[in-house]
Amino acid sequence: MCSVLNADIHPMTASELLQLCLLVEDLCGIQLDASKQYLLETRLLKTLIEYNCASYTDFIHLMKTPAQAKLRPLVIDAMTTKETLWFRDVHPFETIASDILPDLLKQNPAGSLKFWSAACSTGQEPYSLAMLVHEYAEAHPQLEIIPNHRVQILGTDVASSSVALSKMARYDILAMGRGISPERKQKFFESQGRVHVVKDEVKALCDFKIANLGEDLSFSIGRNFDLICLRNVAIYFSPEFKQVLFNRLAKMLKPNGYLILGATENLTGLQTPFTPQSIGKTTVFRLRG
Repeated sequence: MCSVLNADIHPMTASELLQLCLLVEDLCGIQLDASKQYLLETRLLKTLIEYNCASYTDFIHLMKTPAQAKLRPLVIDAMTTKETLWFRDVHPFETIASDILPDLLKQNPAGSLKFWSAACSTGQEPYSLAMLVHEYAEAHPQLEIIPNHRVQILGTDVASSSVALSKMARYDILAMGRGISPERKQKFFESQGRVHVVKDEVKALCDFKIANLGEDLSFSIGRNFDLICLRNVAIYFSPEFKQVLFNRLAKMLKPNGYLILGATENLTGLQTPFTPQSIGKTTVFRLRG
């Protein structure tokens, strides 16, 4: 390790900035530029201090030693954005309930369905999907969706801390004030003072794993997904990264499966086997069969 007092870390140079931007993109696909110098400095400072690095060059060199095994998850945790909320943007969830879920159940009346919430941060999106499934199951008891575990929801994130928090399924007052209705709060959560815990019947539909979208995940998390949600994430990736990523996702979806992106995201300029389709107020992308 380097030897340094906390106050003696040298300011970031232009060369260090460039190297760190490339390092972060290599680790988790997030594309940064010179305008993000302050972001890099503030988010990595704690790790530099912890590892006694006198400069960002020392830190970059440390990332090339065996110490990187411990450093990689720290850097990923520091640099990934953990912005999320319940039923984010509303319309995609309305479309899933009104059109996508009925269509998938019609296509596969006897089997189970697999949903993947990629880059799910602290779990609000997969749990929102699970609540939606429970509501749909209550409205259509003849389909026996819940008793037969016909819908399986996988949530993944590159940040290990986010996955750990998702598995805990415990949310404070601030998190509960973002997108969850009083009715759903009462129905799907147990209150433990200032913390609300997702009920077991909702958790039972969800599983969580660490997964890096820069890797081929078809073997580690599986294929044949009916629905993939990758929302408000691709905006941080380079066109080259997105080209590879979306073609990998296509191989993990069933034919005619659904891909949902963020409201401001699209596949313009990319060569992929997806076809955009407007359903209500939501644009989905269908995998051509």
